[in-house]
Amino acid sequence: MVWSGGAMNVIVSTTIGVLDGMQIRTNHNQKQALRRLNMVKKETIALPSREKMGREDLLNVSSETIRGLQTRLAVERFREREGDSTKLQYLRVLIAAMQTHNAILRDSELEEMKLRIASLEAACEANR
Repeated sequence: MVWSGGAMNVIVSTTIGVLDGMQIRTNHNQKQALRRLNMVKKETIALPSREKMGREDLLNVSSETIRGLQTRLAVERFREREGDSTKLQYLRVLIAAMQTHNAILRDSELEEMKLRIASLEAACEANR
């Protein structure tokens, strides 16, 4: 089932996985491998649309990442799973990408504010 709404497309399935942002159909062996990597579950997987992500979208991704980590760690006895090291590597890349994206957003917002200030200063000079 695919639902599209707002800034997210949501896919609910046990037979479709998501790898590097691409939907893939899995056969039995692939599905087992992806399950081991904790990538295919019977749950909702949210994929960002092709629209530019804003600060709210970054905050949502960050919140979901933190919730996932908290859920994984909030057990009585933590047991390492096969594929945890791969997942951690992808999480590190995700965090670096979010930091870079946030810096770009901050720079573009700063540039926009500079233009607005210059416009206001010009309007004040014109009124004198």
